[in-house]
Amino acid sequence: MKIKEADTAFTIESGKEFHFSGDALAELLQATLATGTSFRFKVKGFSMTPFIRDNDVVTVSPLLNPLKSFGKMAAFINPETEKLVIHRIVGRDRAGYILKGDNCPQADGVVLQERILGYVTKMERNNRKSNLGLGPERYVIAVISRRTMIFPFLLYIWKCLRFAKVKGGIYA
Repeated sequence: MKIKEADTAFTIESGKEFHFSGDALAELLQATLATGTSFRFKVKGFSMTPFIRDNDVVTVSPLLNPLKSFGKMAAFINPETEKLVIHRIVGRDRAGYILKGDNCPQADGVVLQERILGYVTKMERNNRKSNLGLGPERYVIAVISRRTMIFPFLLYIWKCLRFAKVKGGIYA
């Protein structure tokens, strides 16, 4: 599949990858979302593990209803680093939103609504769709994530469940 625009100087072909710097990716994302179109790209980093992992592909869609955003994963420009980041909305105050990576020890601080570019609406891992963390469970994840790092918390729960099954005689 080829997409060719008459006014542009490039052609996008299916199966081709383009690599952009963080700043260029942020600008391209902003420009695309401003047209009302979703933007799909491969992410780098581990701050949203286990829900978004390094090299997963996410689709970011424009903001439709910012008031119903608790628990959603948002792409935003970090106020401290000025870099493009995807983290979960874990709270709100008068000035803006509180965002935090599920695998980060502390929140990013208050992020103004103008810095939030869009919401993650789809995720793919190894060419397979993944919806974990995007549905209604996002509310529980956001509450837990606000208090602690989610990955160690989930690991602890998994170990407790495994221990309970062994002690309860299920594996005996």
